[in-house]
Amino acid sequence: MAKHKARFILRDPQAKASTAIYLVFDFAGGRLKYSTVHSIEPALWDSEAQRPHVGKKYPATQADLKAHLDTLAVAVAKCHLQLLNDGKKVTTAILKDALEEKTGKRAGKSESLADFAEAFCNEVTADRKPNTILAYRTTIKKLRAYEQKKRRQYSFEEITLDWYNDFKKFLVADSLSENSIGKHFKTVKTWMSQARERRLHNSEDYLSKRFAIHKAPADSIYLPVADLELFAALQVDKLSLEHVRDTFILSAFTGLRHGDVSRVNTAQVVEMAGGKVLKVQTEKTGKVVKIPLHPIAEAILNKYDGMPPQYTNAGTNRLLKDLAQLAGWNDVVEVKVGKDTIKKERWELVSMHTARRSFITNAYKSGVPLYALMQLTGHTKITTLQTYLRISAEENAETLLQHDFFKAAPIMRVA
Repeated sequence: MAKHKARFILRDPQAKASTAIYLVFDFAGGRLKYSTVHSIEPALWDSEAQRPHVGKKYPATQADLKAHLDTLAVAVAKCHLQLLNDGKKVTTAILKDALEEKTGKRAGKSESLADFAEAFCNEVTADRKPNTILAYRTTIKKLRAYEQKKRRQYSFEEITLDWYNDFKKFLVADSLSENSIGKHFKTVKTWMSQARERRLHNSEDYLSKRFAIHKAPADSIYLPVADLELFAALQVDKLSLEHVRDTFILSAFTGLRHGDVSRVNTAQVVEMAGGKVLKVQTEKTGKVVKIPLHPIAEAILNKYDGMPPQYTNAGTNRLLKDLAQLAGWNDVVEVKVGKDTIKKERWELVSMHTARRSFITNAYKSGVPLYALMQLTGHTKITTLQTYLRISAEENAETLLQHDFFKAAPIMRVA
């Protein structure tokens, strides 16, 4: 029976922060790798004993965690033995179901959405990107605040269309934007899907089209090259404004997102036969892009020997609006928000995303094909890339007038 002994492993034994703990149980014909929904710092883990270190010099919670793992090890062994005694064929899925039923994960108790979200977040912390975990925790915080206001928790079965409408009102009253509200509901739908895959509920309201993830355009403007050049030369009297201005300009001439442009350094500049390129592994997709280095972008990198001091995305966007006002962008533009058209002064719409939108639009207007642009921006779908283009009918006509097709000599006689 020794070969059926449960063991515990860390997802990343070399991690500098907490990493997930997994139960591994080998049996004839298969292996179960099961998340314990717990994590630990490798320094607190006894790799030989496959348990947390315990003792006076370690946190008291270590003993509780060790006891939980011991219980889990006994439970999976008993589940395996019971399945064999019942004459059932043991598969990974069947053993996992039996373990979850024995440990109460599927005991029919009505677990709350927020409690599941907390456990799920802890479970996947080591596997998901930091920004994703941050988004999860932000939504959990809103859910907890909503529960506190209602003085109750909500089970999976209670995540109905009525709940959707009421939670949405709560978020609107909290002065959240349409995009922020949409992100919270996208996260809720993720949790509901994960819980359903684990057979914790059979609810379907969250799949309804009315359980919608609304998304308003973050901004609908771009800045032509002439405006960007004036912006780059804008005189400012604060270092913070200078840093943000230069970060924005670098993004506008590389197309990098804020998270990527904030990590750029001169070591990523690569010499090629035709010139210099910026080689960057994008944070969002992990895709490596090679972007021809524009002289303006190169000047900024050389100015700081890398990147200027960075600020949070929210802080950067606030300072950008101050800069846009200084630049005199007070002209009124019309933007669509849902079905409505509203008027705003141009400076109000400037954000870091405007820089990426400007890069894509300016490059396209200069004749760079969309498929070539995809290689620079990291997009995998041309339809997604096209949403960044901001070209009016007049601009499109002006561009096409320079095309050979509209300049070619007539090949037929017109009667």
